[in-house]
Amino acid sequence: MLEEYVFNDILERLNRQKAVEELKIKIKQKEAGVIQSVSGDLILPDIELVYYFDQQHLLQIDYSFSDNVSSETRKFWESIIVALIKSNKNLNE
Repeated sequence: MLEEYVFNDILERLNRQKAVEELKIKIKQKEAGVIQSVSGDLILPDIELVYYFDQQHLLQIDYSFSDNVSSETRKFWESIIVALIKSNKNLNE
């Protein structure tokens, strides 16, 4: 699977590392958005993360993986999501 990602407001394709870096920047700036993998069928991407802030300004991340996504890639993104939510929660306490 080709691991390239696009953000809702960035026109260029990003590799996994740059996608994570950009996600951290957006979260620090309290900006909501969407990351999607370039791979997928014509309707749905293989990986999609929707990140936003609730009324208490806590980070929320909804995500989905297609059946084509490897377990290694799923574990990677799930660990990133958990770490980002924990670090954002600690900043708000």
